[in-house]
Amino acid sequence: MPPERPRWKRRRRDAFAATDLLAKYLDRAPQQGDLASAWQRAVGRYADESLPIRASKAGVVTIACADASVAQDIAARADRLAEALGREAGVQVRGIRAVIADHVLPAKEAPAPRPPEPPGEAARAAAAGIAAQVEDEQVRAAIERAAAAALQRRWTP
Repeated sequence: MPPERPRWKRRRRDAFAATDLLAKYLDRAPQQGDLASAWQRAVGRYADESLPIRASKAGVVTIACADASVAQDIAARADRLAEALGREAGVQVRGIRAVIADHVLPAKEAPAPRPPEPPGEAARAAAAGIAAQVEDEQVRAAIERAAAAALQRRWTP
């Protein structure tokens, strides 16, 4: 029979509030909102196409970029941007890492599509010629409307 190993005694700690533990870690890093607003002020022209998503303990800030061209430009200017971000946020930023992560950025609102231009007289006349041989009056009217709209879209630049 093999010798018995000594059993480890399990030690229990006293209960503590989770907020105390979180506060200890949150005090070390800048707040995400503060870092985002400082980034907006520091970066300038790429403020709408990039967003800080993570700050490491080592002082490296990860920036989510909308596309590769933005990431490349931010990476090329990383030293100057790190200094500017450090000044704006009031923390030491040792480096910037740019990643392409367009899913992180807030979606931009697309402009509303412009309404189609109503068919002009020339489109209506051409559509009437197309549907002239249709005997049923309702079907002919529907074909005229559809053909006029299609012709107007084709003629409009």
